[in-house]
Amino acid sequence: MKKVVYLLGIHSLSFFHKLRHELVRELVVGFCTLILLALFYYVFNDFINFQLRNISLAMRDRFAETLAWILVLGASFAAGRTIRRFFVDARSLLRSTILLGEDPQCVKGLGFFHGIMVLLLIYLPIWILIDKKLVQWSLAKIFSISACMILISLSVRFLKQTAGEQAKKELYIPWSHSSRKAMLWWRLQILFKRNRLTQFCFLLSLLCVASLIAAAYLSLPFPAVFILSFWGGFLATCALCFQLAEDLEASYLEKSSGVSHYDFLSMIFLLTLLVGTLSGLVHSSFWFFTKILCNGFSKEIVADALRVFFITGIPSWVLASLIFQIDGRRSVISILLCFLVGIFLATAVYASWFALALLPLIAYYGFTTQEGRFYRA
Repeated sequence: MKKVVYLLGIHSLSFFHKLRHELVRELVVGFCTLILLALFYYVFNDFINFQLRNISLAMRDRFAETLAWILVLGASFAAGRTIRRFFVDARSLLRSTILLGEDPQCVKGLGFFHGIMVLLLIYLPIWILIDKKLVQWSLAKIFSISACMILISLSVRFLKQTAGEQAKKELYIPWSHSSRKAMLWWRLQILFKRNRLTQFCFLLSLLCVASLIAAAYLSLPFPAVFILSFWGGFLATCALCFQLAEDLEASYLEKSSGVSHYDFLSMIFLLTLLVGTLSGLVHSSFWFFTKILCNGFSKEIVADALRVFFITGIPSWVLASLIFQIDGRRSVISILLCFLVGIFLATAVYASWFALALLPLIAYYGFTTQEGRFYRA
């Protein structure tokens, strides 16, 4: 037991040692993250307390409860991913103790207590935020939800490890491909065939497609279609953020191979363009054909289908312009950026077609302001 406590102390000290040596970068990332969270809270607080309250108090409570469930799921996946990295990352303290021939009981104790520490550090702030700002659930409901969160975290830990083992299989890339095409083809195969976390995000996006079909069949108003299409595209963007964050952790391989910043950023633009366009086509096509079968063809349906296409694709399209703005290795920051910029642009497109002119401007701005940052990532 003393050795387990000693190893946990070493793990904590290594974290603070890394923080001390990268203090400036961590302060910049932390400051930018706080600005994003403050902006998100301001928008959310204004929307909840002033907009929804004027419509219905029950709708306000339902929206707050929905956000609470999103935070619960996000905390569960974040905890599972953190625990998984401690178990399978070759540079982690646990893997080092195994390679050094440490006592198996000590290794198991280290993994067990580290998992408990991660769960407490992630779950407690989320529960405090939910209880103080969103909804007040009963104690029995909190315990039952916490048990489900632990099961989800453990499932993500083992599910992701299986994906890592499957990733050892050879991915065929034709020799005729250039470096940019090879990087693009490699990541497309990982996104759709190897990475279980990205596959799960795409599966949730398909659930939004099914909801859009139901919305078209029931003739729900377009604001409901807007929400479903945006969340479907946003979930596909989350898959891209998770994959690119992992790629940037091992970007030294591409840097050592002579890949330039222009080639890497161009590959990201092509990747996000393909995924966003594919997601937009799937969502808009299913909604469009269901709407035609139920209500018949009309110009208004065509215009709304085009809006669904752009609303779904926008979160993925803006990712390439934001990936290096703060820290692309942290998927949560990229997800927050894409959500804030994406919801602004999607709302603008919903209001006026002239907002589409902002997309090339954002792409140009992102390409120029991120120049050379691949080598500092």
